Amino acid sequence: MARDMITKYGMDPELGTLQYINDNDYSLTQSYSEATAIVIDQKVREIVRICYEQAKTLLKSEEVLMHKLA
Repeated sequence: MARDMITKYGMDPELGTLQYINDNDYSLTQSYSEATAIVIDQKVREIVRICYEQAKTLLKSEEVLMHKLA
């Protein structure tokens, strides 16, 4: 999902609203430079890291309730 946010839906202000995907998912070529690929990977990692931290915070803040539900 994070990769789609960046490459399909243009949800990054730095990379803009361009699509960074190939029409054919089985293609071995990419339509952007290696430098852009590195930026995409960094952006995806950042989204995943932020979401992971938010999930941990939520679970810790609701730990008592979580144990009651379990």
